[in-house]
Amino acid sequence: MKKKEKMKRILILGVLLFFISSVYSQVGINTESPNELTSLDVQNAVDSNGDTIFHGIMIPRMTEAQRNAIDVSDDSMAESLLIYNTDESCYNYFMKSEGEWRSLCGAPGKAVFTIDCGSISANGQYIEGIGMDVMNYLHFTVNVTKPGTYTILATSSPSNGYSFVSSGIFTDAGLQTITIPAQGTPRQSQTDAFIIVGGTADCSTSIDVKPNLADFSIDCSNVVVAGIYVKGRSLIATNLISIRVRVDGSGYYEISTPKTNGISFSAKGVWPPGTSGTQTVVLAGFGTPTTNLDFTVAINTNSQAGNTSCTATIQMTLPAMTYAIIGDDVWSWQNAVRRAAFNSSSFGPNGRVKIQNLEQLWLSTNIVEATTRLNSGYTGGGYFNAKPDIVLFYAYGSTFGSNTTATANLSAALANYVNQGGCLMYAPRSGETATAPWTNPLLSAIFGASYAKARRQAPGTHDSTDDAPYMINNLPSDPVINGPFGNLAGKHWGEDNATVETIILTGLPPNSIQICSAYNATGHDDVNPDYSTVWYNSSKHFFYFGDSTGASSTQMSNYSYPTIYINGVPYNKAYGNTNMSPERVIPYCYNAALELNALSWLIYKAAANGINAH
Repeated sequence: MKKKEKMKRILILGVLLFFISSVYSQVGINTESPNELTSLDVQNAVDSNGDTIFHGIMIPRMTEAQRNAIDVSDDSMAESLLIYNTDESCYNYFMKSEGEWRSLCGAPGKAVFTIDCGSISANGQYIEGIGMDVMNYLHFTVNVTKPGTYTILATSSPSNGYSFVSSGIFTDAGLQTITIPAQGTPRQSQTDAFIIVGGTADCSTSIDVKPNLADFSIDCSNVVVAGIYVKGRSLIATNLISIRVRVDGSGYYEISTPKTNGISFSAKGVWPPGTSGTQTVVLAGFGTPTTNLDFTVAINTNSQAGNTSCTATIQMTLPAMTYAIIGDDVWSWQNAVRRAAFNSSSFGPNGRVKIQNLEQLWLSTNIVEATTRLNSGYTGGGYFNAKPDIVLFYAYGSTFGSNTTATANLSAALANYVNQGGCLMYAPRSGETATAPWTNPLLSAIFGASYAKARRQAPGTHDSTDDAPYMINNLPSDPVINGPFGNLAGKHWGEDNATVETIILTGLPPNSIQICSAYNATGHDDVNPDYSTVWYNSSKHFFYFGDSTGASSTQMSNYSYPTIYINGVPYNKAYGNTNMSPERVIPYCYNAALELNALSWLIYKAAANGINAH
């Protein structure tokens, strides 16, 4: 049929339908009796033999994009508008109440949502030649403004053999977190740029595909921690851990630590083909330490063979702290020989005890003044009502004097200081009577009356010139006996019991450690070994020496007690009478090292939970 003739017939049919519709309320096609419930009744045609000719009707067919181009702004006119969606292969109709096209195939409408591009993260390892598994996925947040179906696809161009895709239904509006699983196998190691299509706007992200894993083993005997570590101070480029490894197969490697006390270390890279033998890997540090105390970090690797884990100790640099001295004469910490210990090689950022600064807050030889400063704090030199982190009190000589009331007030102030968290190194006044009238009140106020068990120990009955060296207990794991200034297990501490008395304890409070028994073989072999002349209590931050021994500036002098400090290094000291019988000669004492180890222990206690917050 010619086009002109066809158009003519269509025009005639249109005019006819218009005429019929203007005369009748119903229209029937292939019937003169349309169904009374219809406005238009289309029935099958019948041929000349009376056989039914089966045909259907066709409504407009279009893509979803073409459907969306229909102007439905007047939704009263668009209500129930029907089309056939060729993308969905289903009829769609416009629903005025929802303001959207709906599918007759049962699926909800298309969701409206926006991906939060800043929340995108890629989970899992992406390694050339290794297929994706359940651990490989994209993870992000979407803001759904209209529930419905969604499809999200992430692809790279050019493709590297893997992609991400997910379809589903958002049943509710609002913020939702979804994961898009990966599929395929990365073909080569490179950085892939992905475009994530879905929602109202596209996003982008990148994924590093790593080479196949290296085969290597780490040498735990060659782990070096570098840099200074301070609580609250972020790590910088010099905070590193270096470790030696043996490479048996080239490829991608990762060595890292879990985040511990606010910091972590990591290194990753590729050993090219042909790499083998010993290599040194440097792990960069990240984060900010949250503790003052040393701690251990685990070092883990992605190697599939050999030694894959080690540990490293992070030595923290303690914050700046202060100390106060009570006492005078050669027996106190006021003595220049003892005070020489406060130098940077002993206590400093690079010292045996790593601390930013250890500063004297005050020194007092006056009982009333010391009591006031302990009770009310110290004001001066930039400080206001400050309490020292540590008090060093060796009570020999004129420190106490004869003022009983003042002495009692000082003991009460010291006990209150300790009970508030203060750290005290204490040595009693020689010359106390058998009941230790100055020491027992202090112990009673700190530990309770039942632990005020101090008493005088008289000079020994034989070898009286050399009866006061005491063996340091063999406890190599103790932080005082084996401290920064040496392992003193089995060595000796000495005092001057040949002429005056030492104050010993017959029973220690709970959480106490005996450093030296009051028993010795050179004059006190009849003393109960459970009695103590040097001890400490960890719960109260209290360290006790049974006598405030003199500080000597030479290895041999008139003083019997080795307290030599040269550049922060303690020296031992020849002790006493060398004419004793050979089996009783104690050639050296280690008072200096023991005092410095005790001071170090108090410093760490002060940093962890002392009277001042650090």
